[in-house]
Amino acid sequence: MDMATLNDLTQGIYHRITAAQQASGSAPQLNGASVLVEDAHDLTAEIDQAIARIGLLILIGEPVFEQTASEFSPTATLKINTAVAIGELPVVWRTNAARPKARDVALLLTQLLHHLKIPGFANLRVTHCHFVPDKKRQLFELSLETVMNVGPLA
Repeated sequence: MDMATLNDLTQGIYHRITAAQQASGSAPQLNGASVLVEDAHDLTAEIDQAIARIGLLILIGEPVFEQTASEFSPTATLKINTAVAIGELPVVWRTNAARPKARDVALLLTQLLHHLKIPGFANLRVTHCHFVPDKKRQLFELSLETVMNVGPLA
């Protein structure tokens, strides 16, 4: 079996959200929201376009890590942190009253992602939700954490 990669982590988060937002999924109220991964080709343009057109953007951030194993261990234990941002333009998104506000989306995403098992990683933990002041939009950020072990290359 190939070792998991950081891309597997972001794709696991992406697939969990996009599956849940289908009509038959566990969070159909997210239907219509745009879900992007931060390594998209032209990120700024995609974010601006998605938020202007749809009014709700869920952005999966790039993971970063800290190596926490002892200096005597040949295996690296990586404590990985990433984030999911929820940006809402209420004037666009809330034209449909049934749609959840950004803060409610943050809670829905916590329910979807906390304890999520992605192969190669410890179960995902949602550790914080932060409100980010912004004059134009409602912006929340979820902090996520997991761990993976990686062996040395030959």
